[in-house]
Amino acid sequence: MMSAFEKIDYTRFDVWAAVVMEGVAVVETPHRVACHSWLRQQGYTIASIDFAQGVGPAVVALGELFHWEEQFGYRLTAEKRNLNALRDGFEFDLQAGQGHVLEMLNAEVAHQEDPDWFGGLLSITHEHFLCQLAVGARFFGMLILDRGSPLVGVGYEMLSVPVPFWSAPNHENPFAAGRPGT
Repeated sequence: MMSAFEKIDYTRFDVWAAVVMEGVAVVETPHRVACHSWLRQQGYTIASIDFAQGVGPAVVALGELFHWEEQFGYRLTAEKRNLNALRDGFEFDLQAGQGHVLEMLNAEVAHQEDPDWFGGLLSITHEHFLCQLAVGARFFGMLILDRGSPLVGVGYEMLSVPVPFWSAPNHENPFAAGRPGT
């Protein structure tokens, strides 16, 4: 399997976004254009979602970005913004070595309107980052914020001790010989 990064160099924005920021990074508004240029030079593609008009129009844009109707047979609408559904369709289909950034503009608007939904979007972004990193692809979310934004420092996910691993019916030993994955 190919690793996502050739080496861990914390002076690189993408490494910092992945290793230190765990898949959700922030770029100051005045540095957006230069950041886009750098990302493209590094082989990243960029998709932008703008929350300036609120969560509803951004949800519709996410539906278009993820080809929602082709995947699920219905349109993702402002009224249908269930986070579990969004989690199911949140896919950029990257291959090992590819890089993609989901840029979020005017995130403060989304957070003000629906902080739980926006926090859920950040959690889904974090989860997708981990999945892509596991297969050698580079994905992260990028918020464009002004210095001193009230969003800086806002929590969106909390980890805890997980349940024990199991995959066998009737809670049998998942590591027993002959089981899938052993």
